[in-house]
Amino acid sequence: MGALKEVFFSSSNEAVSDFVGKPNILHCDACTSLGHGLMEASCGGMSVIILYDGNEVKKISIFSRYVFVYAAKPPGPELNRFTGTVTSIRSFYSLVRLEVQVGDNLLLCEVRKERFDDMDLTVGQEVYLILKLTKLKVYH
Repeated sequence: MGALKEVFFSSSNEAVSDFVGKPNILHCDACTSLGHGLMEASCGGMSVIILYDGNEVKKISIFSRYVFVYAAKPPGPELNRFTGTVTSIRSFYSLVRLEVQVGDNLLLCEVRKERFDDMDLTVGQEVYLILKLTKLKVYH
């Protein structure tokens, strides 16, 4: 068994990645301080708001379980909300894993099977995503 960082970020064993989940890694092109402890990071066509600690941000990660998927536009503020296209759907036990193209990023998302069935999603369909701010991990 590898170190925790190796297992999450560069596991070469697909079964391990399927079991523990693999985080989405967004590479930051540019960052702008918004004040009040927030920063806007430009990541391959996505403008992501993150908590700012004063250091340069190179990458952002978020696990697929914290990328929330909706078939219709959800109400609420526009903070870390994106529109994308479903590119693949794969069932995995009680979960369905989706890949969604947003800008230059291919995001892995997890949806409970029951919720997936209610949304009736298909490959090629446009969906709405919310990235949970407090679950975004910043790398310098």
